[in-house]
Amino acid sequence: MQKKATKAATAKSATKAAKDTVGSPTVAGPQPAGKAAPAKKAVAKTAAKGAPPEDAGPDTVSKLPAGKPAKEDSKTVAVKKAEAPATKKATGATKTKVKADRAAFFAQQKELLLEERQSYMSSAEALKAQADSLALEHEPGDVQFDEEGGEGGTANVDREIDLYLSSQARATVVEIDRALQKIDDGAYGICEQCGDSIPDARLQALPYAALCVTCKSGGLSSRR
Repeated sequence: MQKKATKAATAKSATKAAKDTVGSPTVAGPQPAGKAAPAKKAVAKTAAKGAPPEDAGPDTVSKLPAGKPAKEDSKTVAVKKAEAPATKKATGATKTKVKADRAAFFAQQKELLLEERQSYMSSAEALKAQADSLALEHEPGDVQFDEEGGEGGTANVDREIDLYLSSQARATVVEIDRALQKIDDGAYGICEQCGDSIPDARLQALPYAALCVTCKSGGLSSRR
């Protein structure tokens, strides 16, 4: 009987030890189905934060969300917003000033052109009147002699000179009228041949200039 009791106690101890061994977390063996391994849980947790885990494969990395660009500091954004209108305002002010300067220059040129026109018209009329006077005083073919000039010149020649000068003055008046029209049309100061701007210095010296210096010096045009 004692031997049977000893064997029963030994079997009971062995069964308990086996049960304790199976329930222990330190025993290596296959994990129960349906439960994720601790390492995989760490990988999933890291991926949720947006950083690629060290053990993640190429498929895992490709599925990670793209990083967001760094946000600008609120102070920097405020400075940029304040500078944008100021820069735009400065550019607009510069353009306005340039337009005002050009308008003032054109007004000055227009006044100068009108003065030139009046002067050339007066000369043209005076020369024409002188030529007519010579025609009335002397018949064609008459020769004037004086003590200094010897033979002198005929009244007809003097008259032709006066008529030529009068014609030149009237031609200049036509050029001046063209320049005045260009100011009204907004085309004043543009070379009629190449389309480039005529320097202000040339326009101040010759207000009715139609060609720039290059086109005038390089061609045989009769235009100024």
